[in-house]
Amino acid sequence: LEQELFKMAEQARNDAEQQTAFESLREVKRTRADAVPRLLLMLEGRLARLGLPQARAADARTDMALIEHDELEEAITLDDFATRTEMRVSQPLFELGHRYAVLGASPLLDTEALPLGPHALAHGLREIALSLDLPREHRAVFYRLFDRRLLAAAESLYGGLNEHLIVRGILP
Repeated sequence: LEQELFKMAEQARNDAEQQTAFESLREVKRTRADAVPRLLLMLEGRLARLGLPQARAADARTDMALIEHDELEEAITLDDFATRTEMRVSQPLFELGHRYAVLGASPLLDTEALPLGPHALAHGLREIALSLDLPREHRAVFYRLFDRRLLAAAESLYGGLNEHLIVRGILP
């Protein structure tokens, strides 16, 4: 992201765009050490709530509200990234849903409810991007970069998670 923001600043059409890109770059450098721990804490919290009835109810609950066009576009971008990842590694995610259901003593988990699934990662990614206080267009760059990296590594990530659970006797 830092490299991409620097490139955007170099290729800016005017001083305002360049200044915005440099401000985002400074913010990313200043807060980058907090990004991964924040994501890990969010994922750890989802794992800790696995199988709890209130967790399933909270995940299933959707509040109706009007949202800004930019927020909708951002939500669609993240949902698309999660859906593409789902389609690419559907079998490992399906198996992971069974294994996490056993761990949580709950019915089969769909991919949206998986604590470490693509939708959980997308949610965590959005939290990180919002905490970085990046402009919408820079958040979109952040999402695209993460999307490319996750799509490339999704099979090994979810295969590795399945293997980890298999080795520990969860639905071998």
